[in-house]
Amino acid sequence: MVLFIMSEVFKISIDWLTITMIPNDSHQDENGEELPRGRYADRYYNRDWRDTAEEYLADLINELDGFDTYFEDSQPKLAKLGYTEEKCLGTGINIGYHPNYEYMGICLQMTGDGLRELRSKNGDLAESKLLRDIRSFSEKINYNWRATRLDIAIDVENCRENVSHYRKLLVDEPDGLPAKGSVWRLTASRNGEGSKFEKTRSQTSVIYNENGYSVYVGSMQSNIRLNIYDKLREKKIEPTEELKSWVRFEGRFKKEYARDIANLIINQRDLQTQFALLYRIMYEKFQFRTQTEKVYRMSKKWEKLSQQEEVLLKADDKRDSDFLSAYNHVIEKSGLISLIAKAVGVFEKDIEKEKILDGMLKAIKENYLLYENTKDVNAFIEKHKNEDIKNLPWLDFIEK
Repeated sequence: MVLFIMSEVFKISIDWLTITMIPNDSHQDENGEELPRGRYADRYYNRDWRDTAEEYLADLINELDGFDTYFEDSQPKLAKLGYTEEKCLGTGINIGYHPNYEYMGICLQMTGDGLRELRSKNGDLAESKLLRDIRSFSEKINYNWRATRLDIAIDVENCRENVSHYRKLLVDEPDGLPAKGSVWRLTASRNGEGSKFEKTRSQTSVIYNENGYSVYVGSMQSNIRLNIYDKLREKKIEPTEELKSWVRFEGRFKKEYARDIANLIINQRDLQTQFALLYRIMYEKFQFRTQTEKVYRMSKKWEKLSQQEEVLLKADDKRDSDFLSAYNHVIEKSGLISLIAKAVGVFEKDIEKEKILDGMLKAIKENYLLYENTKDVNAFIEKHKNEDIKNLPWLDFIEK
């Protein structure tokens, strides 16, 4: 009997990007003198700068390729960062500011979905172009820009090891048995002569949820953190003959780590070189070793990929269609379902639940009949009208 083993497929991408733009002189008084650490100039503190901020947002959006409109997001994403006024430029793309604190500047946040949308519009090197556009705009308004969070995701399809394997490799057992390996990191030598790999003291943990469990290297508060998890379970995809497993290694970098990586990405003009750079970063920041301090085979693979010894693949497959993604966004994130639930809760003491639902759906239908397609909608229709689109939930309710 011949046992056929599917080959591992490695793909890499930038999977989260948060950028802030702040006034260059926010820490200087009116005479240009530096203020004490933690102090901000009065002209940028506790005053309404909403009109200026809205102008900046409009100008910035106008300069960013691929975005010609924005809308209000019913579930704000930036409020937890302190930016209480925000616009949504698409699924997973939000931009905002605080109306009274100009020293906080402008924040642009892109999730993995947002970055995929950006790449679909502006090409595979969309992130480096975005960073250059942000830099140019910031200079124009005398602001300083920096990346405050940047995630790198390595997807390994048909991975030889599952997440449980990496839990045993990196996390101590509950009964006290030590982990079978550890994580090392390339650090600058204390004497200033070169750099070397050193064993990290990062906290390791396992978090269980409905998608199985995730292995974490680094705490929630850490500026550098690794998450290893089962992507098939997260996306609720059944294994197939072609895709038996899918393990993701996700590096989260914040503050100075994110800033330094963004400063490298901004100058990239070649996709393969950018991918090699991302693999090099993951290899140097999260190098797996055995108990005998031998470099683990997964890390060796990342190092090999960083040397461009083979064609490097982009992580743009196994995604839902744009149509299904848009539908899921409306159902899960737009607030429509919660609005219906509120209406039912308020009125069901006097009106039957089914009648409330029918009334709201009829109102939505009336609004649709008055709607005029925007150019974005027409572009979407043109792009997808000849596709054989399946798995859309509402198709089951249409009478044949």
